[in-house]
Amino acid sequence: MLYKNIYALTLFFLLGGCANLPNERVEREVGKLAEEQGAGKISWRRTKEADNAVKALINDALSAGLKPDDSAQLALLSNPDLQVHFETLGIERADYLSAASAPNSVLQWQRLTQSGVDGAAVEWGLTRNILQLILWPTNRRVAKLDMDGAQLRAADEVVKLALRARTEHMHALAQQHIVELQVAHTDLARLAFELAGRFREAGNLPLGELEEERTRWMEARRALDEEKLQSFNDELNLSRTLGILGLGNELKLRGQLSELPEKELSLLDLERLALQRRLDLRAAYQSTKARLVRLGSVRWARFTPSIEVGTTTAKEDNGSQTSGLTASLELSLFSQQEASLAASDSLARLAMRRAESLAMDVRVQVRQAQAEMAVARARVEAWKNEVIPARAVLVDNRVREFFFMLKGPFDPMRAKQAALEAEIEYTRALRDYWEARARLALATGDLSLSIAEKMT
Repeated sequence: MLYKNIYALTLFFLLGGCANLPNERVEREVGKLAEEQGAGKISWRRTKEADNAVKALINDALSAGLKPDDSAQLALLSNPDLQVHFETLGIERADYLSAASAPNSVLQWQRLTQSGVDGAAVEWGLTRNILQLILWPTNRRVAKLDMDGAQLRAADEVVKLALRARTEHMHALAQQHIVELQVAHTDLARLAFELAGRFREAGNLPLGELEEERTRWMEARRALDEEKLQSFNDELNLSRTLGILGLGNELKLRGQLSELPEKELSLLDLERLALQRRLDLRAAYQSTKARLVRLGSVRWARFTPSIEVGTTTAKEDNGSQTSGLTASLELSLFSQQEASLAASDSLARLAMRRAESLAMDVRVQVRQAQAEMAVARARVEAWKNEVIPARAVLVDNRVREFFFMLKGPFDPMRAKQAALEAEIEYTRALRDYWEARARLALATGDLSLSIAEKMT
């Protein structure tokens, strides 16, 4: 009766010991984690049909023009690097299925013949490592913790990609506006040089002043070429992040940089937010928990590395049959799994130290981003509230003086160029602020910090 119970127990574990974790469930979990951080929808493309569907979405989005939110969403669907992370997650899923499945039983069979005697004795048995069976729930728990950590890391990559796409979109928008301002600046330099040429032909301008205007125009043209090249590189980087290079679609960006928000969060609130929301930090804590659970199981099982029980049946050549139970125990006489225990202990401490180190890095990143944002904010306010109004007053005065014939025609042009230079520097300062704020969003794990109401 006992061996029949062992048969039943073996059948139970054979039926219930298989781990099950479909790719679709992994995708849903990663998508849920990413959406909680403010990212958009994801798509783990595993079929040709999914690739074609994404291409259709790309064509529709590019035809309508992209807002910052559109760029972030498009990157999550089309960026090939994110698909690499998903496939890596698929490998970790396979590791989970292997580790979370119950250990297999061993079927033994042998046929023995005796020299000079007809017939043969046939013997077969079914054994199972009981210790592995006992440790299976623990191994399954460790595998689940590791898989949860892998999903957190994958979701962290989703959040980083969405934030990078949004930041590159804002940078490209700012650069386009800088190019527009620099075009106006260059046009004024060209007009000043042409006017100087006419004055020179009429004998009313020394040759040295004509060459000065020529030099100013050439410098303006050089600056314009550099700004255009920067704009080209920005759009190229954004296209790479979006995963749309080679599709033959023109990148049309919509939106504009928003003004400064009225209030900023305190450092204490930002650090608390980061320690609560950072997905990579949560993944590090999951890894620590998994290593501690593994250490406990190694300590518990170190003196009994293998216990096998099973049933055996032998059939003699005369037709008689015998059945019974088998058992084997590995004796820990020379090795008590010291190496395995030492490795597990070190891995547990390593995971703990990595989590501690990452928590400190998180605090540093938050403080650095907040400091950069504060400096950029001061620059924005200085250019907006002091420099730009002063340059506007200067332009108005120079125009008035020209009409009253107190100044020549070149002075209003140069004043206007100075005003355009102030606009360019203000745009750069505002761009730097939002990029610093994006780094703060990355440091805290909250994408909403990088989004402004007017950034549409």
